[in-house]
Formats: sequence, C-alpha cells, structure tokens
Amino acid sequence: MTLTPRALGAPHLSWAIPDPASIGGNGGWFYDLLRKAGVSRSLAHNLVEFVLRPLEIVLVLAVAWLVARIGARVVRRVVIKVWSPAANRSSSSRAASRVTTSAAVMANAWRFVVAVFAVAIVLGMLGINLTPLLASATIIGATIGFGAQTLIRDYMSGFLLTVEDQFAIGDTISVNTFTGTVEDLSLRVTLVRIADGSLIYVPNGDIDRKSVV
Repeated sequence: MTLTPRALGAPHLSWAIPDPASIGGNGGWFYDLLRKAGVSRSLAHNLVEFVLRPLEIVLVLAVAWLVARIGARVVRRVVIKVWSPAANRSSSSRAASRVTTSAAVMANAWRFVVAVFAVAIVLGMLGINLTPLLASATIIGATIGFGAQTLIRDYMSGFLLTVEDQFAIGDTISVNTFTGTVEDLSLRVTLVRIADGSLIYVPNGDIDRKSVV
C-alpha cells in the first residue's frame, strides 16, 4: 500500500511496504536458487539471513585469520632478515632482542590492519553504513596526526635509521653539535654518551647532521 500526501502543496512523498525479495540481500544467487526450487519468499529470506549470511561472515573471518597469521610470519622473517646484519655488528647484547621486538611490533601491526579490514567487511555485510564512522575516524585521525606530527617524525626517522643501518649501538658518532658513543637506539630516540659522561637523549627526528667517526 502506498500513501501519497499532497495536501497544502506538499512535495510528493511515498511510503511503500518493502518487498521481501529486496530485504537483507535477497535477490542474490542463493535466494534465486531457492525461489526456483519452489521455496516461499519468507523461507528463502530466512535461509539467506540466518544460514548463508552467517556462513559468509565465518568465511571472511577465517580468511582474515589465515591472512593475518601467514602475513605476520612473513613480516617477522623479513624484518629479522633485514635488521639482523646491523644487530650482529653491534656490540650491545640488546641489539638482537631489539630486532626480535621490532619484528613482533611489525607483525602485530599487520594483524591490526587485517583485523580492521575484516571488521569493515563484516559490518558492510550486515548492512551497517560505514560512511559516518569513516568520516569521524578521518577527522579524529587528522586531529591526532596534526598534534603528534613530531612524534610520528621521530618514529619514521628511527625506522629509516635502523633499516638503512646508518649507525648502530657502540658506534661513535657526531650528531648535531656533539660527539659521543651510541648507547641505545630505538625507533623514537637515540641515546648518546658524550666525553664528560653525560647521557644525551636525541629524538631521531631532530638528527639533522650526523657522521660516524
């Protein structure tokens, strides 16, 4: 039944009871197959929503789990293979553990990305509109990124320092305006011991000029 209010020059509006064949993704191949087999619309709709839909969600989650697991192993092996030479040249006993920790962090980041995509796919399959969520996430992400741009710069610089093996723990370097020995190196900060015994924390993003002595 369709109601059409036209009083007082109001614009044409219509409300219609939706056809069951258009609800919950009906009209797909499984629904059409059931209808051709003589199954009623309501039963076909229920089978699609309560049998096929959960199976599709389980399949997506299973594939996401598999991709996350295999991808994490690959990421871990690649990071260890790339960073191990620098760790082997370092005299610090913590260099090897740093490589292992970095590999674990990268693997967890991969799992997180896969989980986000899997959740987005499942929500889309459930008919949830992701546009408002994405818009909010974009605004929040831009605000956080603007406020933490210095921190992000430090981490990116530390990542490049480690990957490119520009210097390692135990090296004597001249950085900015002082010279000292690298005692620790993380993704965010480099610890340098100078001649008078002072330990200086240098954010990796603030390292403008450096040379290995």
